[in-house]
Amino acid sequence: MTALMDELRRNPIRAPWIFGTGVVAVGVSLLLGWGLVVLGLAIFIPVAIAVARRPQRGIILFSALLPFDGLVRALGPGWAIPWKQVVILGLLIATFVCPPEARSQQPRKLPSWVLAFVALFGLGVISALFEDQNTALVGLRLSYFSVLIALTIWRCPLNRRERDSIVSVFLLLAVVTSVVGLWQQAVGHQYLHSLGYAYND
Repeated sequence: MTALMDELRRNPIRAPWIFGTGVVAVGVSLLLGWGLVVLGLAIFIPVAIAVARRPQRGIILFSALLPFDGLVRALGPGWAIPWKQVVILGLLIATFVCPPEARSQQPRKLPSWVLAFVALFGLGVISALFEDQNTALVGLRLSYFSVLIALTIWRCPLNRRERDSIVSVFLLLAVVTSVVGLWQQAVGHQYLHSLGYAYND
């Protein structure tokens, strides 16, 4: 996308053609009934560009969406269930393609907990060898995959404003999830089941 923007700056005569092609593509998509796809891309593309330029924004956005994972699992489509893993990997990849100013500006030592994590991960891999493949992979993913978030933040540390923003997100979500939890208790399990929640899940 950055290459495309640079090309448009160098050759502004092409901008109307690209814009016109985009408008035609959107119009055809809407005529074919792909409105939700167009809406999804209209949200996803700008967000992806913003996160690619500064992965710290992705960390804040991920923190805001994470408490709603239960809704996705209970009421969302099956293909959306692994969204967390996709986002975590995407954020880590973004730390390698983002502009240099988004990364740490000075050499940084590895955190002191890395050696302990490596030892625990090794123990987990050894334990996984004695389990069936599905159980082993699920266990490794649940236990160790999220450390990639710490690696992302280590490569692209949050500045003071971003740290303030993420604390504000935590405080707001604490209120929202508490209200939702009270609502769930008030409406009862039968109503939640009628919405699509599964029993004993």
